[in-house]
Amino acid sequence: SMMKSLFTANSIDKDIIDFFKSSNVAIKKSNLERMMIGFTIINIRNRNAEFVNAGLPPIYHFINRENRIEELGIHALPLGAMSSDNYISKKIKLDQEDVLLMMTDGFPELQNSNEELFGYERVKKSFEQVSSKSPKEIISYLKDKGSEWVNDKDPDDDVTFVVIKVK
Repeated sequence: SMMKSLFTANSIDKDIIDFFKSSNVAIKKSNLERMMIGFTIINIRNRNAEFVNAGLPPIYHFINRENRIEELGIHALPLGAMSSDNYISKKIKLDQEDVLLMMTDGFPELQNSNEELFGYERVKKSFEQVSSKSPKEIISYLKDKGSEWVNDKDPDDDVTFVVIKVK
């Protein structure tokens, strides 16, 4: 609820770097002990995207014209983790049929019965298999892969996906 309030109050007036800096200060000053918030913002305008990632896994960008996936690995510490403001943004160009995959760390950190992590390399390979599909099909495929990995057991952490496909 705190992040929703900060977003509602500050995201319109500030560029995304200033928003992250001011939100970090607000969370840190709230003295919530060890509470930290993973948060990502992507602003997309006219197929130009700018994003900041604080404490969440890398964003994967399927570049349709090159038929390849790029890991957009810039990220900073979660909001509230430190008083410093090490937030940086990255800008990318999006083309028709490009896809962005965002997720929580619950997916790559799924553990099978041998206590092996699903891992980021498997995430990337799984995404490669379905990157030309619709967002709904991509999410369904990734959920199925995760369920197979853990033999249909409930995950220990939340597993959340956001998929954006450029029309």
